[in-house]
Amino acid sequence: MASCAACGTMILWGGTRDGSARYCSEKCDAAGRHTALAARVPQSAARELAEAIHRGGCPKCRSEAPVDLYQAHWVWSALVVTSWQTTAELSCRRCARKKQLGACAFCAVLGWWGYAGLVATPVQLIRNFIALASGPKEGTPSMALIDVSRSLAAEQGYRAEEADEPDSDKPWKRR
Repeated sequence: MASCAACGTMILWGGTRDGSARYCSEKCDAAGRHTALAARVPQSAARELAEAIHRGGCPKCRSEAPVDLYQAHWVWSALVVTSWQTTAELSCRRCARKKQLGACAFCAVLGWWGYAGLVATPVQLIRNFIALASGPKEGTPSMALIDVSRSLAAEQGYRAEEADEPDSDKPWKRR
């Protein structure tokens, strides 16, 4: 049996095919094509776009502070149901700390109310404290931002190819 090249689920029947890759749905097919496009974006172009985003100013508070990709970790539980997630946000360090402190407060209040929450809550709190204490180096974009930039360049390049727009003004295209 074949498995989806994007999500790994087993394909019993149907699905789509793109060359040698098989996908379980149209959504996974699009994700697979996007991943293949992102893999073709050169590291130097992804870094160039990441540096432009890094210097671009905070999209949350509009300050001129350098931006990067920051994570906040959440958990809530109720008896036998526990849910946890990690969210990533493009912002300045000050806005990221507000979000991470909010996640700590959320976990501290709502994380303990289930069996699995007794284990997941300390883990998520520790992850938030580590994120608060550390962070990307000042003056240089993190690898996470470079990866997002690679994906963004692929997305915009894919759209430009569909619309037959010229590539000369795209920083991620080779000139």
